[in-house]
Amino acid sequence: MQPNKPVKWGSKWTDEERELLLKYLKKSYDVMTIADKLERSEGGVEAEIKRIVYEKHKENMLIEDISSELNLTYKSIKQIIKIETEKNIEKEIAYLTKENKLLQLQIDNQRLKKELNSL
Repeated sequence: MQPNKPVKWGSKWTDEERELLLKYLKKSYDVMTIADKLERSEGGVEAEIKRIVYEKHKENMLIEDISSELNLTYKSIKQIIKIETEKNIEKEIAYLTKENKLLQLQIDNQRLKKELNSL
């Protein structure tokens, strides 16, 4: 482990840690305090909060309910949802672009085979 990295830096979050994260958010602990208590980096805690918010949004939970459950502002939740949605759209576009290129190669391949067969 490198110096200044929390003990659990980079490791997968457990259900127990997520429950504690939710508990600490409810108690209005700041990210730095939560990170210290969970032996995580602040960035790791922020990333997990974003993941939880977006997951709840995808489950059709109302922003007001997410705000109440996680003790986060309506504005911050909307911002997280917007950013995460944009990221997912970019990933989908990249995937579809690859699929389109593959499909085009398959079409070109079939066309070339037909040309060869006609010779």
